[in-house]
Amino acid sequence: MDNLDRQKAGTKVTKDDASAELDGMNKLLTTMNEARAKFAKQCDKASIDAIKKIMNPQARPSDTGKVILDIICKFISADTNASFDKEGVDIFASVETLQTAIKRCDPSALEKQWIREQAESVNMSVEGVKGKLLGQISNAANTAEMMPFFIYFKVLYKFCQMGMTLKTKQSLTRKQEAAKKEMDDIEGKMKTQQDIIDNLNFGEDIQAEANRMRAEEIQAIVNKKAFIGHKCNELRVHQDQNRSFQMYFHGLA
Repeated sequence: MDNLDRQKAGTKVTKDDASAELDGMNKLLTTMNEARAKFAKQCDKASIDAIKKIMNPQARPSDTGKVILDIICKFISADTNASFDKEGVDIFASVETLQTAIKRCDPSALEKQWIREQAESVNMSVEGVKGKLLGQISNAANTAEMMPFFIYFKVLYKFCQMGMTLKTKQSLTRKQEAAKKEMDDIEGKMKTQQDIIDNLNFGEDIQAEANRMRAEEIQAIVNKKAFIGHKCNELRVHQDQNRSFQMYFHGLA
């Protein structure tokens, strides 16, 4: 059961669960980064020149192609108002500017809902229903028109994939931090309770020691009293004997 299943089932996601999930995501993101770098290399000078020629306002630009390039510019600029006509001038200025922009882009910089919408457009549902952009670029009737944009669609797809994965990672990181804080709080409370128990035990030890000392002192006093009583009796007997002797000798005088 992964974290999503746990959340749906109402089962708490623990710190270990989040850590395991994060490890898996980090490995996945490494693979995605490698694929992104590979796609960036395919955006060569010939590809850029072809795109600029197609997107020339006087050449009846491709509407679907423009949407793909616009969304790429939004991801790279981290601005949903960005477009190929404006930001694209600098981004697509050369092979170096484009490849660097693609590699440095943070696909998670924009809002999750917006990224989700783009991801649904370039993806296919579990029922096999194609998203809007995926349907247009994979339509056989559009093959000739879409061919120059295919590598840019792959870049866009990777941005969406990484963006959603990074957003999920951020959420898991927050959950891991929350779980760690909760665990630290619990451990702190446990220590406090143990300190209280230890103090109570210490109090019981003190009480037991006091009772022992009290019992021993009382017994010592009792013993001493008995000893004194015994000595007093011996002295009394001795005094009685002396008195008897004194009376006897007095009678003889």
